[in-house]
Amino acid sequence: MKNPQFTIMQLEQGTREWIEWRHTGIGASDAPIIMGENPWRSAEELLREKRGPARESNVNEAMSRGIMLEPEARRCYIARTGNDVKPACLQSNQYPWFRASVDGISSNRDVIVEIKCGKSVYRHTSEYGCVPDYYYGQLQHILAVSGLASIDFWCFLPDCPQLLIPVLRNEEYIERLMAAERNFWKNVQRRTGLLGRLFGIRGSADNELTNDGANLSFRESEGATQDSCSSFSTTIAGAPVRAEVPVEAKAICDKLLRKPNRTWSENEYLHRNYWVTVYYKGERHGYHGVGDLWTHSARQLPELVNLHEWVYSILGKKKAEMNGSITTIRTWEEHGTLYALGAHDSLSVKLSFKPRGFVLSFTLNDNLRWEERCSYNTRTGYSDFPYYYSSVQRKIIEWATEVFHQKRVSKNDA
Repeated sequence: MKNPQFTIMQLEQGTREWIEWRHTGIGASDAPIIMGENPWRSAEELLREKRGPARESNVNEAMSRGIMLEPEARRCYIARTGNDVKPACLQSNQYPWFRASVDGISSNRDVIVEIKCGKSVYRHTSEYGCVPDYYYGQLQHILAVSGLASIDFWCFLPDCPQLLIPVLRNEEYIERLMAAERNFWKNVQRRTGLLGRLFGIRGSADNELTNDGANLSFRESEGATQDSCSSFSTTIAGAPVRAEVPVEAKAICDKLLRKPNRTWSENEYLHRNYWVTVYYKGERHGYHGVGDLWTHSARQLPELVNLHEWVYSILGKKKAEMNGSITTIRTWEEHGTLYALGAHDSLSVKLSFKPRGFVLSFTLNDNLRWEERCSYNTRTGYSDFPYYYSSVQRKIIEWATEVFHQKRVSKNDA
């Protein structure tokens, strides 16, 4: 039986083909991250992951145990409900990037089950009788892809009572989810497509520049690659490195960056031009002078910080500086998320986090510089800051961590 909402892809979950398929779209497990409901990962981390090559996920002991228990859990679900379900990979017919790998779907495609075999999720579901917040987005994503009115949430642990929670479709939440995921995917495509044109990375954004302003900007970008270049060379870690800087594009972008009220076309020009080509260790890398972004090949180099420092010096760029500490302007709560706004001189910092989460998300604005998003994981210590903020990163994190602990304590006391 066919479903006009989606197509079942001929893929086996866990294979290399499946990993590639998941990587080139938004899956159900991505939804809570994009919605800011995952306490362990941020949307910024996921965005950087999607812009790079497909990789196998790191599987810890708990995840490995869940994978091992899933077939038994599915058999028990079938025995209890009578719903004969099998794993499947669903892809939306309307939005090809909109995907879901489901743990079980019935042959007539009217029943879907999501299986969880972890101890913590079982404990939460057993104690509160509901799905943990950090899985809710995953379930609503599956309902959005499938078009179904409900999904079964099945919690399974050997030698424990089996838990079945039917979860209804939430149209208001799905509307917000779809808006967030469409915006997220546009960001993935925008950067991947730009890198692809210049450095051979595959992306679909090239085919989606449909309006006149974007096409004009694209033609300007093509012209900029033919710009006369200034060449610089040095040695890093004992290996020669050479950089070619487009003279005209750099001059235009430097002038536009000093302009306070830029037009849409001017911002598009900044986004698509001013690429510095760097040759190092027999490979060709790219650095975007406005976006402060390196192509994936350079991001894998252990000498990336050294390359960044050198490129900053030849371009006459300076990192952010901070003499003093950040002052908290105000704090507030909105839809279960805690926010804080801080400032120091020309730098403003907007902080957001979940009371029971561990990821601190930042929106940084420095004078005429564009908006930057980054994150810090209070549990693992992993930070994801642009190089421009590397000198002040520690002070930003110290301020945010203090606010995080203060608000967390007051929220728990309340």
